[in-house]
Amino acid sequence: LAWLVMKVTRAARSRLSARDIRMVVRILSIIVLAFIVVVHGGCGAYKASDGTMYNLDPLTRPSGQEYTGMEAGASFIFKWNFCQDVSNVSCSPSPVVQLHGPSCLALGYGAPIIEDHMLGPKEGFVVRYTNTRDNVCGSGPHIANLIVNCRPKMNTTLITISEPGGLDCIFDMVLDSQNGCPLSSE
Repeated sequence: LAWLVMKVTRAARSRLSARDIRMVVRILSIIVLAFIVVVHGGCGAYKASDGTMYNLDPLTRPSGQEYTGMEAGASFIFKWNFCQDVSNVSCSPSPVVQLHGPSCLALGYGAPIIEDHMLGPKEGFVVRYTNTRDNVCGSGPHIANLIVNCRPKMNTTLITISEPGGLDCIFDMVLDSQNGCPLSSE
């Protein structure tokens, strides 16, 4: 890959403007990130609405080392990962589960929706999982929001798990992390 980048850059210098070279480098960077996602799993890159770039891959933990936490005042244990299913649970493979004694509830399946943080695109991001397959909750699906706040020089730390507005179907896991900070912005 490095050889290819070197060849393209050398050829580009003789025929392309500096702006075109930057565009080629950006495209190659996206290809490399996509390759990393395919090989290693994880969420890959996220481009916020204002062009801010994030790399979510450092948030994905190895099997057996997923994030865990409890909702304040409740006896439920939550287990989650970023863009990878949690391991050693009795329910269907899912990136977010709720455990209560022997019971296990999958809170989301498949690829997540990744969105800008509610305080703005440079403040972090939200990774949302939805379970529309089973375990319907009242009139809608279960939803798990992994809210990652940008906190430079801070290891990933769980701040709170809550059910906003008292809704039993929506769960917010709020984390502070240096991995919630932008790589760059346009």
